[in-house]
Amino acid sequence: MPRFNPSVLRGSLLVPPLLLLSGCGGGDFEIASSLSRRPSSALASGKLTHRAIRVPTDEPFNLFLPTSSQSGGGKADARVDPAGTAMCTASCEGAGTAAAEFRIGYKFNMGSAPDADAIVKLELSSDRKMMREGEGLDTVARYLLWAFVKDGHGAVLKKATLSEGEGSTEGSLKLQTQFDLKLNSGVEYYLVIGGRATANGTPNERSAASVSVTAASVEIATRPVAPATRPAAATSGT
Repeated sequence: MPRFNPSVLRGSLLVPPLLLLSGCGGGDFEIASSLSRRPSSALASGKLTHRAIRVPTDEPFNLFLPTSSQSGGGKADARVDPAGTAMCTASCEGAGTAAAEFRIGYKFNMGSAPDADAIVKLELSSDRKMMREGEGLDTVARYLLWAFVKDGHGAVLKKATLSEGEGSTEGSLKLQTQFDLKLNSGVEYYLVIGGRATANGTPNERSAASVSVTAASVEIATRPVAPATRPAAATSGT
């Protein structure tokens, strides 16, 4: 099974900045009940007015969820760490299935602060590796890395597939991206990074996939929403 080792990068693949736009494809955007029950961090207006908030430098990541399932010759594992790292691996020796997934993120709210326009910057380093030995159509090694923003009312505000692949390949990814977001007073928000590894096997064949986040950081900077401009009153000539 592929092993998670943040100190080792197996190659290099530079990914240009991505704009996270509503409507992009990606993974699962549901918020598990165990995450929705966790308290959110209140971003006091004073913090956001004077400087950006950086996670995990100023505020810790506060959403963590590893899950995995397996059958037959499959093996799966997922782990997360509050420092901003996560991994998931899946492998099959012969017939079987394996799937592992992680979520790591930041849940926050504006408290009583006024509505604000925000610029959110995400920096991410990731390792991924896939191996497929066999010609069977059902022998699969696949990974997916995605991100999304969702509010406490259940609306997906931003979503994007950051990286995906299948077959036999390996390398490292470095992502730097930013997007615009309008934050409303009294509303909770979820900023989530997800990763998934899937392996399916057939008799006498092998497959394995892994994806990890070796470093992640988020920066949130806001500016007050500009008040609506009223049209000037008409004046009559003399």
